[in-house]
Formats: sequence, structure tokens, C-alpha cells
Amino acid sequence: MKKIAIIEELARDRQVEEILERNNISSPYVSDLAQDIYVQLLEKDGALIEGLYERGELLYFVRKMITNNIFSVTSPYYRKYEDFRKRSDELKEYANYRGTE
Repeated sequence: MKKIAIIEELARDRQVEEILERNNISSPYVSDLAQDIYVQLLEKDGALIEGLYERGELLYFVRKMITNNIFSVTSPYYRKYEDFRKRSDELKEYANYRGTE
């Protein structure tokens, strides 16, 4: 099976979303993370995706991608969403603090 067909199957079966739900990932950006994982899979080499799929290792690889995206401060997901959210929260706290003086 070719890379595109494999990723289409993952998306159609909502397998990335199921992994996120089963692991109770708590973030307001969970659906964005799922979409980012699909995009990152599309950017991977076809031979890698096809080989992982044929060996039955693709979902393990996807779980590892999710873990890396969530916990690595250098991951695209972290920089795009979580770091932004944390900075926004800090600004809100500062604004609230300044408003009480």
C-alpha cells in the first residue's frame, strides 16, 4: 500500500484521534495536534511510512510522534500552540495583576 493510501486510512478511521482520546491528552488544541500529526506523516518519506505499515509498527510510530510533539519544547506543536497558550496566560495574569493596582 502506498503512503497516501495508508495515511488516508489512518484519517478515515480516526486512529490518531483515538490514540489522543485513549491517552486523555488534555489541551484545547487536541484536534490541531491530530491534524499536525497527519501533516507530519505526509511530509515523511514514503518508504518509511510504507515499511512501518507493512511491519505493523505505524501506530507505535504515531504514538511516539504524539509524545514528542506534546513533551518536546522544540516540537512544531509545542511552539505553535502550547507555548503560545502559556504566554497568553502569562499576559492575562499580568493584565489582571495590573488592573488590581
